Amino acid sequence: MIKKQHRVTTGIIAALLISNGVIAWQYNQETDSLHKKLESKTEQYEKLQINYTNKIELLERKETEIKSQTGKINQLKDENESLNETVTKQKEDISKLKEQLEQARDRESSSP
Repeated sequence: MIKKQHRVTTGIIAALLISNGVIAWQYNQETDSLHKKLESKTEQYEKLQINYTNKIELLERKETEIKSQTGKINQLKDENESLNETVTKQKEDISKLKEQLEQARDRESSSP
């Protein structure tokens, strides 16, 4: 009778150990799967972070270029205004010279 109980107890203990082992194996499988997913997500995050950093650097370069081009545009506008003033003055001078030339011709033709 004790032998039978011993066998039953041993069988129960063996069943518990086996089920515990199966549960531990499943837990390890899930842990490994989650660890792989975490590694994958970490790699994706790192790639996104590098991409983000590259985009920020590109944005900063473009902002610098825009500021530089804006400065050049303003300089060219100033030069254009100056040239327009010079052209306007030269047109006025040409008009005055034409007027003086006509007056000189009129005087020349009216003198004997």
